[in-house]
Amino acid sequence: MAPYTYCMQIIQNEEKENAVMTLDSAIEKIQASQPFTLLEGCPISVSIPEKEQFYVKPTVNEQFMAENYKLILFSAPGATGKSALASYIARTKHALLWDLAKERIANHSLSGMLVEALGIKSFSQFTEGLVDGKAVLIIDAMDEADMISGRVAVETLLSDIKNIIKDAQSPTVILCARTETAHMVRAFYNEPEHELPIAQFEISFFEERNAIDFIERKISDRLERKNKEKTTKAKHRTVTEATRNCIKALFSLIRRTAGSCEQTDSFIGYAPVLEALSIFFAASENTMALLKRFERAQDSTEIFVLVMDYILEREHNKVVSGFKTRCQKEFPEFQDWDKVYTIDEQIVRLAYYLVLQSTEYNNYPVSLPEELSVEYAKGMESFLRDHPFVHTFEHRGELFTDFTGPAFRDYILAKLMRMDSCDIFAKEYFSTHNRSSHFPSQLFFDFYTYFLKGKLSGSHFPYLYEAFKSKEIGKTISSVDIEQVENILYFSFSQGTPSQGTTSTTEFTMAAGIELLHISQLNNVYIDIDDKVVLGAAGEDVIICNSSIKCKQLIVQTPNIMISATDGVNTLIVCAEAIDTSGSPAAKFDIRTLKGTLQISVPDIEKWFKLCAYSYNFADESNVDFIKFKNAVRSILKYFRKHGKDTPGRHREFIKNIIVGNSMLKQSIYHFLEDKKIIYQDDKDLSQIKLSMKRLERFGINWGDLSQDQTASMHALFDEYNKYKETQATAP
Repeated sequence: MAPYTYCMQIIQNEEKENAVMTLDSAIEKIQASQPFTLLEGCPISVSIPEKEQFYVKPTVNEQFMAENYKLILFSAPGATGKSALASYIARTKHALLWDLAKERIANHSLSGMLVEALGIKSFSQFTEGLVDGKAVLIIDAMDEADMISGRVAVETLLSDIKNIIKDAQSPTVILCARTETAHMVRAFYNEPEHELPIAQFEISFFEERNAIDFIERKISDRLERKNKEKTTKAKHRTVTEATRNCIKALFSLIRRTAGSCEQTDSFIGYAPVLEALSIFFAASENTMALLKRFERAQDSTEIFVLVMDYILEREHNKVVSGFKTRCQKEFPEFQDWDKVYTIDEQIVRLAYYLVLQSTEYNNYPVSLPEELSVEYAKGMESFLRDHPFVHTFEHRGELFTDFTGPAFRDYILAKLMRMDSCDIFAKEYFSTHNRSSHFPSQLFFDFYTYFLKGKLSGSHFPYLYEAFKSKEIGKTISSVDIEQVENILYFSFSQGTPSQGTTSTTEFTMAAGIELLHISQLNNVYIDIDDKVVLGAAGEDVIICNSSIKCKQLIVQTPNIMISATDGVNTLIVCAEAIDTSGSPAAKFDIRTLKGTLQISVPDIEKWFKLCAYSYNFADESNVDFIKFKNAVRSILKYFRKHGKDTPGRHREFIKNIIVGNSMLKQSIYHFLEDKKIIYQDDKDLSQIKLSMKRLERFGINWGDLSQDQTASMHALFDEYNKYKETQATAP
């Protein structure tokens, strides 16, 4: 299958200024489908929604629109309402909705799914309707499909769609995807052999007016359900003007603590945040007084953590009160009532309940008498069922339980990863639970950053990376840099909008040699470490795109590895030791390159037929090209990683003997950097070598360029290095 000619950066550079529009105008060309009926026993991933559900329409931004487009692509950051949008359009247009998060694509081809869902006769009518505009198909969770089913299965599906609707009279297929996956879909349909005119719209965060409306309607909906459940005359309160003022006050507080207007808009307009806030406001008796506790918070994440903690503390107080009332007379000697059902205990109990489907947890922080322990355990099942973080729902006659929403899920999972020996529950949830479990939202990244305080575990990286990438919107570019300096691994997550000159960076560290770095999906990532790297896990494909990996060894634990390089971007893989496939003996490599370059330097490359064409002798310093030069420069300068306000410096003997060592290339580059006074000897301490950022910037390079592997800015330095070598060669 043909490789992609677009990479994310190229597509973003071609975007025009966003045209803000309503959802109705974005889908006005889609006609309502003629009625179709699903067969009994049709795939669980297929539905025709009819019941009206809670929905607040977002605004959308036009990203791209081809003439006579046949397909509409809705993109958005993670957990921004793509599934709710898909369900809303399916209901209003009487469309067939296929949720790829519920089954592997391999279980049903597009035609196979339609036949199993509609029957042979209706299948023909439906596919004809996709051409003449009388049928509509909506496919949700393209991201989950990419992870669960693999890229090849996704490409086959996209190809099948193109073959059916290439002559469609109007747009009849809608795809919903995260921003990064949307770029892949755009690139696929731009290829000559798959060419299909499409339109792309990005779902925006809710504007403040709509965000307040979202919270109010959520509160009303929740209170209405609670009132129906009441058997006494006592009724829950309704949304009052005081509640509305509290919502506005919290938004104002968040705006005062946010770093930028853009960050504020994305936070208070983010559906999972609003969903959690609705529960907070519905549960709070004196919210305005409570907000005063939040005024000390440093940023919006801390405010939100305080909101979540408040909800858990409220549950703690309810349980303690009920438990004490029921048992105090029988156990007058027991005094530690307040030590049960703490926030940490609730978090682990929720993990047991949702991951292991069990309420049998007895690792209490206080010793309970056996009889009291039995009474406590009896009450836990009902309390957990009714916990505000837990949602129980019915689907086709079966009951399912999950977190109430992404905000609650990501808060709990991030906290589990902070607690000793509890991250196993989070990993188990990610690997086994249905509905988007592979894709934590952007809140997970924020919670992890807040709870872990700059520390990162190698096995957590895939989840943190996915959450980081879920922050992407149409014009942002993300990069991740992982470098080892002595015994520390430094992780830099950078994201920004080049056209606006804005970039934000979050850094983590990890001690080398404690555990291995695990990776699954990489795009625009630079890795340079001395240890082994684990690729994927059983049943999950690995995708490495426009990235560099230099490490001791690759340990393959996945059946499929796709490596791609596109649009002038270089992908480099260098291993000191042979690739280890003992964990996945049947592993296969899929290579995609066009207008990009791929170099692979591993000792046993001859074992891999598909890799041989990209064999590259990275260790050969007799032939210095740009790739070797760039990596050698980085390998020296990374040791000048700046700490504090002082000019970054290192001990001369350490740089010359340990970092440069016997490498002729590094020795040459070291002397070149000295000649250009980019590095220089400290006048006050002759044993110290320092880095001059001003000198480096004269060549158009700043520290961000180095940490984000911006190769374009390194070419001027490479040209200067070649001139320097010529001068040295002709010198007497």
